[in-house]
Amino acid sequence: MPEALARLAPNNHYTEWIVNARAIKHGLGTTFRIIIFLGDFSSDPANWAGNAEYNTVGRVTVFGRDSDTNCEKCRTHQAHSVMTTGTVPLTSALIQDIAAGRLRSLEPADVIPHLQKNLHWRIKTFEGVEHPRDQVPGLKISVSSMGVDIDEYGVPNYSGVYATHRQITAGRPGGLQQGDPM
Repeated sequence: MPEALARLAPNNHYTEWIVNARAIKHGLGTTFRIIIFLGDFSSDPANWAGNAEYNTVGRVTVFGRDSDTNCEKCRTHQAHSVMTTGTVPLTSALIQDIAAGRLRSLEPADVIPHLQKNLHWRIKTFEGVEHPRDQVPGLKISVSSMGVDIDEYGVPNYSGVYATHRQITAGRPGGLQQGDPM
Protein backbone atom coordinates (compact mmCIF):
# COMPACT_ATOMS: atom_id res chain seq x y z
CA MET A 1 0.00 0.00 0.00
CA PRO A 2 1.55 3.33 -1.01
CA GLU A 3 2.11 5.52 2.06
CA ALA A 4 -0.01 8.34 0.59
CA LEU A 5 -3.04 6.01 0.46
CA ALA A 6 -2.49 4.06 3.69
CA ARG A 7 -5.09 6.16 5.54
CA LEU A 8 -7.74 4.85 3.10
CA ALA A 9 -7.04 1.27 4.17
CA PRO A 10 -6.46 1.28 7.93
CA ASN A 11 -5.15 -2.09 9.08
CA ASN A 12 -4.92 -3.04 5.37
CA HIS A 13 -8.71 -3.08 5.03
CA TYR A 14 -11.01 -0.93 2.89
CA THR A 15 -14.50 -0.99 1.40
CA GLU A 16 -14.98 -1.49 -2.35
CA TRP A 17 -18.05 0.19 -3.94
CA ILE A 18 -19.99 -0.62 -7.15
CA VAL A 19 -23.16 0.46 -8.93
CA ASN A 20 -25.40 -2.34 -10.18
CA ALA A 21 -27.70 -1.62 -13.12
CA ARG A 22 -30.39 -3.74 -14.70
CA ALA A 23 -33.14 -3.25 -17.25
CA ILE A 24 -35.26 -5.26 -19.65
CA LYS A 25 -32.94 -5.81 -22.60
CA HIS A 26 -35.35 -4.88 -25.38
CA GLY A 27 -37.58 -2.69 -23.21
CA LEU A 28 -36.93 0.49 -25.21
CA GLY A 29 -36.89 -1.20 -28.61
CA THR A 30 -33.41 0.22 -29.26
CA THR A 31 -29.88 0.20 -27.89
CA PHE A 32 -29.36 2.53 -24.95
CA ARG A 33 -26.84 3.42 -22.27
CA ILE A 34 -27.24 3.79 -18.54
CA ILE A 35 -24.74 6.52 -17.66
CA ILE A 36 -23.53 6.83 -14.07
CA PHE A 37 -22.35 10.21 -12.73
CA LEU A 38 -20.77 11.19 -9.43
CA GLY A 39 -21.30 14.90 -8.88
CA ASP A 40 -22.74 17.62 -11.10
CA PHE A 41 -23.13 16.95 -14.81
CA SER A 42 -24.41 18.71 -17.91
CA SER A 43 -28.12 18.55 -18.65
CA ASP A 44 -27.27 18.23 -22.37
CA PRO A 45 -27.02 14.55 -23.42
CA ALA A 46 -24.62 15.57 -26.20
CA ASN A 47 -22.05 16.20 -23.46
CA TRP A 48 -22.35 12.69 -22.01
CA ALA A 49 -20.26 11.03 -24.73
CA GLY A 50 -16.62 10.04 -24.37
CA ASN A 51 -14.63 12.04 -21.88
CA ALA A 52 -16.56 15.29 -22.38
CA GLU A 53 -18.37 14.93 -19.04
CA TYR A 54 -15.79 14.91 -16.24
CA ASN A 55 -18.06 13.38 -13.58
CA THR A 56 -19.02 10.35 -15.67
CA VAL A 57 -18.06 7.26 -13.67
CA GLY A 58 -19.10 4.67 -16.25
CA ARG A 59 -21.74 3.29 -18.56
CA VAL A 60 -23.74 0.13 -19.03
CA THR A 61 -24.74 -0.41 -22.65
CA VAL A 62 -27.92 -2.38 -23.35
CA PHE A 63 -28.10 -3.80 -26.87
CA GLY A 64 -31.85 -3.75 -27.47
CA ARG A 65 -33.81 -4.24 -30.67
CA ASP A 66 -37.27 -3.22 -31.77
CA SER A 67 -40.11 -5.69 -32.30
CA ASP A 68 -39.56 -5.72 -36.09
CA THR A 69 -36.11 -7.31 -35.75
CA ASN A 70 -35.17 -10.30 -37.88
CA CYS A 71 -33.17 -11.68 -34.95
CA GLU A 72 -35.03 -14.77 -33.71
CA LYS A 73 -33.12 -14.85 -30.42
CA CYS A 74 -34.00 -11.17 -29.86
CA ARG A 75 -37.70 -11.87 -30.44
CA THR A 76 -37.55 -14.75 -27.94
CA HIS A 77 -35.86 -12.49 -25.40
CA GLN A 78 -38.51 -9.82 -26.01
CA ALA A 79 -41.30 -12.34 -25.43
CA HIS A 80 -39.73 -13.35 -22.10
CA SER A 81 -38.74 -9.81 -20.98
CA VAL A 82 -35.12 -10.88 -20.55
CA MET A 83 -33.17 -8.66 -18.17
CA THR A 84 -29.64 -7.48 -18.75
CA THR A 85 -27.29 -6.36 -16.01
CA GLY A 86 -24.03 -4.53 -15.60
CA THR A 87 -21.81 -3.02 -12.95
CA VAL A 88 -19.84 0.19 -12.72
CA PRO A 89 -16.96 0.37 -10.22
CA LEU A 90 -17.20 3.43 -7.95
CA THR A 91 -14.16 3.15 -5.69
CA SER A 92 -11.68 5.03 -7.88
CA ALA A 93 -14.16 7.90 -8.35
CA LEU A 94 -14.72 7.99 -4.60
CA ILE A 95 -10.94 8.17 -4.06
CA GLN A 96 -10.88 11.18 -6.40
CA ASP A 97 -13.55 12.80 -4.21
CA ILE A 98 -11.43 12.05 -1.13
CA ALA A 99 -8.38 13.63 -2.80
CA ALA A 100 -10.49 16.69 -3.66
CA GLY A 101 -11.70 17.02 -0.05
CA ARG A 102 -15.35 16.21 -0.87
CA LEU A 103 -15.35 12.88 0.99
CA ARG A 104 -13.57 11.75 4.16
CA SER A 105 -13.15 7.97 3.71
CA LEU A 106 -14.38 4.83 1.95
CA GLU A 107 -16.34 3.79 5.02
CA PRO A 108 -20.14 3.41 4.70
CA ALA A 109 -20.80 6.15 7.27
CA ASP A 110 -19.10 8.64 4.93
CA VAL A 111 -19.90 7.16 1.52
CA ILE A 112 -23.64 6.51 1.89
CA PRO A 113 -24.65 10.15 2.46
CA HIS A 114 -22.14 11.26 -0.18
CA LEU A 115 -23.73 8.93 -2.77
CA GLN A 116 -27.27 9.85 -1.75
CA LYS A 117 -26.41 13.42 -2.65
CA ASN A 118 -24.01 12.98 -5.59
CA LEU A 119 -24.78 9.72 -7.40
CA HIS A 120 -26.88 10.23 -10.56
CA TRP A 121 -27.86 8.15 -13.56
CA ARG A 122 -29.39 8.99 -16.89
CA ILE A 123 -30.53 7.01 -19.92
CA LYS A 124 -29.43 7.91 -23.42
CA THR A 125 -30.42 6.12 -26.61
CA PHE A 126 -27.84 5.60 -29.33
CA GLU A 127 -29.69 8.27 -31.29
CA GLY A 128 -28.40 10.70 -28.64
CA VAL A 129 -31.74 11.31 -26.95
CA GLU A 130 -32.24 11.26 -23.19
CA HIS A 131 -34.97 8.83 -22.17
CA PRO A 132 -36.94 9.35 -18.93
CA ARG A 133 -35.61 7.01 -16.24
CA ASP A 134 -39.09 6.19 -14.98
CA GLN A 135 -40.04 4.94 -18.46
CA VAL A 136 -37.27 2.35 -18.83
CA PRO A 137 -38.85 -1.07 -18.29
CA GLY A 138 -37.26 -2.93 -15.42
CA LEU A 139 -34.66 -0.24 -14.68
CA LYS A 140 -33.14 -0.69 -11.23
CA ILE A 141 -29.98 1.02 -10.00
CA SER A 142 -28.42 -0.04 -6.71
CA VAL A 143 -25.16 0.37 -4.85
CA SER A 144 -23.28 -2.44 -3.14
CA SER A 145 -20.11 -2.62 -1.12
CA MET A 146 -17.72 -5.34 -0.03
CA GLY A 147 -14.88 -5.47 2.47
CA VAL A 148 -11.39 -5.99 1.07
CA ASP A 149 -8.27 -7.02 2.96
CA ILE A 150 -4.84 -6.38 1.48
CA ASP A 151 -2.34 -9.15 2.21
CA GLU A 152 1.36 -8.72 2.96
CA TYR A 153 2.14 -8.83 -0.79
CA GLY A 154 -0.31 -6.02 -1.60
CA VAL A 155 -2.87 -8.38 -3.14
CA PRO A 156 -6.52 -7.54 -2.42
CA ASN A 157 -8.64 -10.34 -0.96
CA TYR A 158 -12.35 -9.71 -1.39
CA SER A 159 -14.60 -10.94 1.40
CA GLY A 160 -17.27 -12.23 -0.99
CA VAL A 161 -19.97 -10.72 1.21
CA TYR A 162 -21.89 -7.87 -0.43
CA ALA A 163 -23.96 -5.29 1.38
CA THR A 164 -26.63 -3.58 -0.70
CA HIS A 165 -27.38 0.00 0.30
CA ARG A 166 -30.96 0.55 -0.92
CA GLN A 167 -31.19 3.90 0.85
CA ILE A 168 -28.81 5.41 -1.69
CA THR A 169 -31.15 5.01 -4.69
CA ALA A 170 -34.58 4.45 -3.11
CA GLY A 171 -37.20 7.05 -3.95
CA ARG A 172 -35.52 8.06 -7.20
CA PRO A 173 -36.59 7.11 -10.75
CA GLY A 174 -35.12 3.68 -11.50
CA GLY A 175 -33.65 3.34 -8.02
CA LEU A 176 -33.84 0.06 -6.12
CA GLN A 177 -36.71 0.51 -3.71
CA GLN A 178 -37.32 -1.17 -0.36
CA GLY A 179 -38.95 -4.52 -1.12
CA ASP A 180 -37.59 -4.75 -4.69
CA PRO A 181 -35.87 -8.06 -5.42
CA MET A 182 -32.13 -7.90 -5.96
